[in-house]
Amino acid sequence: MRLLLACIEELTWPLEEAPPPFLADCLKNAATGPLSGFPPGEEAWLAAGEPFWPRLAAEGFKLGLMNLPGLWPPQALPGFMVCRRPPGAGRTDWTHPAQLSRDLGDYPQPQALPPDAGAWRDALRDTAFAQAAALARLRYEHFQRLCAQWRVEVGALGWSALAASRQLFGVASRRTDLMLAQLDAYLSWLRDRFRPQALAVAGLGAEDRPGFLAVMAPGLVRPQSLEPVPWNKLLAVLPDLAQARPLAPGWEDEPAPEAQP
Repeated sequence: MRLLLACIEELTWPLEEAPPPFLADCLKNAATGPLSGFPPGEEAWLAAGEPFWPRLAAEGFKLGLMNLPGLWPPQALPGFMVCRRPPGAGRTDWTHPAQLSRDLGDYPQPQALPPDAGAWRDALRDTAFAQAAALARLRYEHFQRLCAQWRVEVGALGWSALAASRQLFGVASRRTDLMLAQLDAYLSWLRDRFRPQALAVAGLGAEDRPGFLAVMAPGLVRPQSLEPVPWNKLLAVLPDLAQARPLAPGWEDEPAPEAQP
């Protein structure tokens, strides 16, 4: 695999003390820093007004995109695209190719707790946490299987499990630490399974904290501390990372404002 992009909702900068092993390794051996400006909705995946994947497809890459937040609708590309399944029984319009919706089966989404849970709320939180953890595992398994099946060269996978855990138990909780450790293990396993030439981990941040960015690409990006990187700058350099083109110095910088007359 040329490039692997992993997006984790509500992973923020800086990491909490004693991060799990894979992310700790990123802090030592990758370019890391805050990630800013992730927009909600479909526009999140536009670079200069266009989706980021056609350029990669035009450069000859086979792609695998799964569960990225806001990614909709599924579009034809060389490879596969699995969007978050919309509500509605029997819908089959959330994948490309379309038959993937049958192959993946139910592919459920996390369920919000009912607002009137009352005395059952603690038990429901436990159930919701277990469901989110199971869905994270399911998405990892689907993604690695499909990437191997399609011989994907550029893969991108999104996880919402950490966000679900933080909403259930808060940021500083043992459950949230456990969920992050689970996702950390999946990242490590994907790296070992596919050995991407470039790996980008994008934590999409929370309302009060910026996101987390780690780019590990030996020979293309040197390990360093980054100033805040705008989300659109990360999207813009994905083709360079996939093509094994070294990034220009200052690739993460915002352009200087134009002088006013």
